[in-house]
Amino acid sequence: MKIGDTSIQFQRRVQDWMMECFSAEICRDRQERNHRFIEEALELVQACGCTAGEAHQLVDYVYGRGRGEINQEVGGVMVTLAALCTCNNADMANSGETELAHVWTKIEKIRAKQAGKPKHSPLPEAPLQGYGRPSDRIENLTREVGVLRARVTELLQFNNEFEERARKAERRCASLDHSLGTALHRIFELIEDQEMPAV
Repeated sequence: MKIGDTSIQFQRRVQDWMMECFSAEICRDRQERNHRFIEEALELVQACGCTAGEAHQLVDYVYGRGRGEINQEVGGVMVTLAALCTCNNADMANSGETELAHVWTKIEKIRAKQAGKPKHSPLPEAPLQGYGRPSDRIENLTREVGVLRARVTELLQFNNEFEERARKAERRCASLDHSLGTALHRIFELIEDQEMPAV
């Protein structure tokens, strides 16, 4: 088997499911595929501990840069997904197979959800007030507060270390200044001894 054969076979089987579940028009809708991919990607990083605030920062960062090339970005997604799965003890291939088998059993439910999604909206369904349940929003805010507290602690620790280094540098400069003064005084004494006429 050549490198990449497994991923190609999986991609084709996903395409087979899509053609069975949706119309050809929906399958070819690139905007819809963009929205569903970013939704699942966000759900994954949320499950792994990423906060909404961090996600918003990354959106601003990415869209503040130039547009990438699709094949290269697909490669980046595959590599970073594998790395994310590794550090979270998740089996990327097995998880994909499990989900594909699962969605084959949910075709009617997925069709109904697709039919009821808001028109001209990237959201998969009508949002609750505030884009999420209150409990979810509280949980997200709590996580973000925790992240901010940790960052403040890091900054305070850095500030304390900086101040201690500054005090040490100040003491070192004072010591050097004293040593320099002593050396200059000795030099002047030696010069005076040389200039003093012999008796």
